[in-house]
Amino acid sequence: MNLGYVKTEFLDYQDQNRDLSGNEFPQAPRFTGSSGFTYAPSQGIFNGVVLNTFVVHESSSFSRPENTEDHRNTGGHTLLNAKLGYQTDRGSLLLVGQNLTDEIYILAEFPAPAVQGRSQAGQSITYGGRRWIGLGLGLDLNLYF
Repeated sequence: MNLGYVKTEFLDYQDQNRDLSGNEFPQAPRFTGSSGFTYAPSQGIFNGVVLNTFVVHESSSFSRPENTEDHRNTGGHTLLNAKLGYQTDRGSLLLVGQNLTDEIYILAEFPAPAVQGRSQAGQSITYGGRRWIGLGLGLDLNLYF
């Protein structure tokens, strides 16, 4: 299990004639945490079975140094990732999933310049990865030279 806490603050930051001193750093969540569990018995009927789960959490953070509420990411996110499969000395076959709850969350937000046909600048948002599930195959060839 991992837990993290960080408090960021610009000590002296001027940007475009604005004093942003005292504001938090963008994309710096105050709290982070992760925890995982692996089940891989070496004997018995489930010998070779592998189950691994991993939960990751990040609290909300500001997306820009202005620290206004309309520039706060979407309240943080918690992701659930897992692997389930069978493993031997010669290889493995795994079913892998990430963001299994299919949470939609923002990783970053940046100002976007005005473009032709639009009079005002907008924003560019980068979203985190959606749910995906895949199959993994590993082979141990044990090549000796």
